[in-house]
Amino acid sequence: MKKALVISLLVVTGLGLAAFAGPFSGMWNTCIALDLSNADALALDDNCGFNSWLDLHFATCGWDFHSFAWFGTDGLGVMRFQAGGSVGAFSGFSYLDFLPGVDDAAKFNQWLSGVDISIAGVELYGYFDVERYRYCSPAGAVVWTDDVGSGSLIGVKGTAGDCTIQAEALFNLSSYATFGEVDPWVGYTFGDFLAYAGSAAFAENCLRGCYSMTIADEAFNIIQTDCVVAWSGAHVEVAFPFACVETVKLYANFSCTNGFDYFRVNLNDIDSGVCCGWLLIDDIDIKWNVQTKSVVKVDIDFVVGDTCFTPYFEWNSDVFGGNSGFKLDDLTLYAFALDYNWNGLQFYSITLLDTDNYTLAWDGSVWRTDVAGMPASLESCLWWGTYACANDYDELFRICADADSCCGGLFSFCVDNWFDIGSDTEGVSSGIFGWMETEVKLNFGVGSGITLSTDFSVLATGLNFWQICMGVVF
Repeated sequence: MKKALVISLLVVTGLGLAAFAGPFSGMWNTCIALDLSNADALALDDNCGFNSWLDLHFATCGWDFHSFAWFGTDGLGVMRFQAGGSVGAFSGFSYLDFLPGVDDAAKFNQWLSGVDISIAGVELYGYFDVERYRYCSPAGAVVWTDDVGSGSLIGVKGTAGDCTIQAEALFNLSSYATFGEVDPWVGYTFGDFLAYAGSAAFAENCLRGCYSMTIADEAFNIIQTDCVVAWSGAHVEVAFPFACVETVKLYANFSCTNGFDYFRVNLNDIDSGVCCGWLLIDDIDIKWNVQTKSVVKVDIDFVVGDTCFTPYFEWNSDVFGGNSGFKLDDLTLYAFALDYNWNGLQFYSITLLDTDNYTLAWDGSVWRTDVAGMPASLESCLWWGTYACANDYDELFRICADADSCCGGLFSFCVDNWFDIGSDTEGVSSGIFGWMETEVKLNFGVGSGITLSTDFSVLATGLNFWQICMGVVF
């Protein structure tokens, strides 16, 4: 506790100095969490008892400079720096990340830089990445090593009428954030990296055991730890609208090991023609491997719009073509949700039906447990630990509201009630109707620059945790 208070005072002092510096702006947020599971020994939570992060911003000459620091119970845990801006027709950025608190020794994590220029409607860009090598353990966790390597990427993007054409070449690098290579990632643009300014939500989900990674962490991973310049792969994509399909994407992937890897056709947002537009086919993904003549897999998600009821379907087929025609393996309703606003209140409920292949995340979204069929890999590790932040419940009922607070600030609250209707786990206790946990989140805005918040959780078996936070924007 003493260490946490000392760190908090240091952060406040730095915040005060920065506030008087004039050109500086930024935010500071501090949270203290208590573990309430043992009423006889009330103490700070072991992993998340103290979290404080400070983001400072300075702008001059068309360039933005950022520094981000995160403090935990063991002291300084993360330190990041970034600069980005333009010189003439060129835009560029550089991002530097350190982990001062890893194994009680400061360690370099990543240095990522990029440059971009547009000439006659054609965008040329490139990235250079130096980072610690990481891999996925058999248990499905990301493991960072002390080995360091480098890689690079060059790309080109342009338009011709309604068509968008993009191509990238990678050198000792595998990219998870490229345009459509790995779902469910959405390709980051150069502007996304340029606008990145630290992660204010770094410790937001600490109590749930998940942390927000940066887009720089997610975007690239080196293949070899030697500082080599070796071509590792390339991909080309052509995207265009066609008839009732909002976007058609033709995608080809090549690698150093296999040559031609696969060709993929993605049809996004198809108007089914059903009355009033209440039924849309959200996505069809067809993929050909070089060894086969047939489609590897077809996934179709149906989305019902303009209504408070949303069913989640998946349509799978492993056979396409041949003498037997198209074979439909299954059409699965794996979840359904209700979302409705009434008199200033927001009601949201979601029920998970297929608990073998899907899971609920703490934000109430639904994700596949096998990451859309991907094997245990670095991609699935990053996705699972960063985005899913999953739990073992199968139903959520949420009530939220927003209102005015003191001195021009805003007030909001959310109550999440979690149920496990199909729970048959031995030794797991549930309350009435399968109720497992309730979490209450309150936020009080004091003016436009200060926010006070609290987060309280109670389980069917007793109290869980209580967290209080204060945030300042300046």
